[in-house]
This record gives sequence, structure tokens and C-alpha cells, in this order.
Amino acid sequence: MPDMAHLDRAPCTWVAFWVELETAKDRDSYLKFLANYSNQQKAAGRFYGAPNVRLSNVSEWLTANRVVPSAARLQSFIAYSFLLICIFNAAGLLMVMFLRRRRELGLRRALGATKRQVFLHLLAETSGLALASAVGGSLLTWAALAILRTRPEAYYADIQVNAWMILMGLLMAIIATLAATFLPAWQVIRGNPYLMLKS
Repeated sequence: MPDMAHLDRAPCTWVAFWVELETAKDRDSYLKFLANYSNQQKAAGRFYGAPNVRLSNVSEWLTANRVVPSAARLQSFIAYSFLLICIFNAAGLLMVMFLRRRRELGLRRALGATKRQVFLHLLAETSGLALASAVGGSLLTWAALAILRTRPEAYYADIQVNAWMILMGLLMAIIATLAATFLPAWQVIRGNPYLMLKS
């Protein structure tokens, strides 16, 4: 145990310092300062081991100290997996919906509509669906957050949803819907208008 009355001479302390470094150059300079300090202390006989200078950013520190619980990581993995499953399901449903409209789309093509116009029309239709699902997803997020805050674990009380997160959720819903629309719409418009009318 170190001499508690003379901690300034202790070979190791539990105190960690946080610094704000704005640029990579500042980080390099500070790391060099720490290495020089460690070498000076070793030369003075205070440190006995080789210099062990570490300078980690906030993300690295959070990972090293396991601040984020494994349950939160698992929940994120499940959420993104569920999003991927939903995209595939939506693509399948849209494919069926577009194939059922082959006659209508073939007629539009036969009357002079270009592939690009039909494709953009289908994307515009599903954009409305994307917006509705984004609003519904936002409401579900608020409901899920209210349920999570009733749990006894302390970190659930700190979970917050801000405007930036809602905007990102809306953008993800729109992008996911458009991604699910792209392949089915492309498959439908590639068909021969005459065969589409006959189907």
C-alpha cells in the first residue's frame, strides 16, 4: 500500500485525467508530452517499468471499461436484424403488389409512358407508404421508450430521444422502403408491355 500521507511520491495512482484535444496535431503533442514525462520520472527513479503511455478517445475508453451493457448491444443487434427482415418482407409484398398491376403498368407503357416514368411513379407511391410507416415507427419508439423506463435498471432512465434521432428514424424508414421498392419496380418495368397486357 502506498503511503497515504505522501501520494505525490506514490509509484501508481488511481487518478485518470480527461483532456480535450481539438486536432490530431494536439493529440500527438500531448502524447509526446506524456511520453517525455514518463521518461523523466523513470530517470528520476520514481517509475521502474518501461513507459506505458496511453491516450484513448471517449469511444475507446467506453469500450475498454465496458460502460455500455451487453444487453444494450444485444438489443441494437436485434433491432437492426428486425429492420433487415422487414426490408425483405416489404420487398416481397411490393413485388406481389406490382405483379398484380402488370396489366395497368403494361397499358401505361403501351400508351407511351417510358420505363423511367413508370419507375418513378412506383417510387412515389411507396414514398407515401414510407412516410406513414416512419410516423408509425416514431410513435412506437415513444411507446417503447415509456415501457423501457419502467424497468429497474438505472441506465434505462437515461435513455432519451431527441429531434436528431427522430429525423434519423424517419430517413431510415424512407430509405428502407425505397430500397425494398427498387428491385420489384425494376423487375416489373423490364417486362414487355404486350406480354404484360396479356397476363
